[in-house]
Amino acid sequence: MNDAIPMLVFRLSDQYYGIHIDHVVEVAAMVEFSALPDATPELLGMVNRHGAVLPLIDLRQAFGLGTLDINLSTLFIVVSLDKMRAGLVVDEVFQVQYIQEATIQVAHAVGRKITHIASDGQRLYQIIDPQAVLATYLTDVQT
Repeated sequence: MNDAIPMLVFRLSDQYYGIHIDHVVEVAAMVEFSALPDATPELLGMVNRHGAVLPLIDLRQAFGLGTLDINLSTLFIVVSLDKMRAGLVVDEVFQVQYIQEATIQVAHAVGRKITHIASDGQRLYQIIDPQAVLATYLTDVQT
């Protein structure tokens, strides 16, 4: 499996996505968060995670997929990029999947947040770029 890339697979609406496991800190269940005045709807607020304050980004809204009720069973993925961390709210999280490098293709027409498309033979996965996602909603991320 030396030519396979480990991706944490998750779902938003009826679409499947992946994020390289190197950027994943943990998957967590929703906790109480503090809303931020004047924030965009995608930036739900701030959450305390193990003593660190993290911004919480709703990926459904970030990708134009509408809203979903947020409750205690809602999951978020804590991602890390350099020294920045954030929680990405998703519909459902699956296990780490090893995607063959040969099946990963550049996503030319998708946009900044999705960089590649991959297939495991059964379904397509849109691979997100955490830097582009964080840079869109957080002011101290360089693109």
